[in-house]
Amino acid sequence: MKSLLKIALIFAIVVLANSCRKESLIPEIPNPEPIDHAKDFLKVERIDTPSDYFITGKFDGKAITFATTPYADYDDSSDWNALFLNEGINLDQINLVRENKDRSIHLAIIISQANLLKRQLPFQIPTKNQPGSEIVDVQLINLNRMQEVEEQGSNERDFMFDGSNVNQSLQIQVTRFIDNTLEGTFEGTLSTESGSTIAVKNGRFRIKINRIIYGN
Repeated sequence: MKSLLKIALIFAIVVLANSCRKESLIPEIPNPEPIDHAKDFLKVERIDTPSDYFITGKFDGKAITFATTPYADYDDSSDWNALFLNEGINLDQINLVRENKDRSIHLAIIISQANLLKRQLPFQIPTKNQPGSEIVDVQLINLNRMQEVEEQGSNERDFMFDGSNVNQSLQIQVTRFIDNTLEGTFEGTLSTESGSTIAVKNGRFRIKINRIIYGN
């Protein structure tokens, strides 16, 4: 009886070992990455006409041009694209605003406390090796999705991707300011409140701005 039990035990161990070996040969299939539908608008093919004044870049590898066109609300003489100054309330803000040709995407670059008129160019924000008071904020807005959210009365904010030098997700360099035309580059990461992210590379801008000075 003992010998039979010993044989049965050995057989069970062999079977178990073989089954473990077979299981180890089965490749593990990783779980698929979840689809981020907040970025579906980047997959749409667009033909954006370049112009003298523009904001452009690659957003998750997708080249998009936000240019001056008859379809955009923000023409070159618009107060949207301006340097706003008021020493009395410490206002020093540059707005650069553009949409793409089919008005489906909006991009705004807002630069605060840059001291543009008194500063040597080029300069970078954040400033290398020393803290500064400048703030840069870049907002990329999916206008079609924003309209859907408004019509649905939803609290979703997945239509706006935002980045700033404050949270170290973005950096910008202002390279030229001649004849009220501001030029520069930017790169970094834009994010939604829900955590979707877009990598921005080769960002460039060339925008003619107004000078709007209050308190004089």
